[in-house]
Amino acid sequence: MLDSDRFVDTTVTEVFATLLDEAACLASISTLYRILRADNHRRWSCPNLTR
Repeated sequence: MLDSDRFVDTTVTEVFATLLDEAACLASISTLYRILRADNHRRWSCPNLTR
């Protein structure tokens, strides 16, 4: 979902807000970052959430 063409030029926060507006929110913002970090998606890096 996060790597789909629909969200290619958006931030995780924007993706979260879009899904929330559509009543399709599947996870919190921090969980979305953890999923992306686990899959080694570098363009979605968030400095304050990395350890």
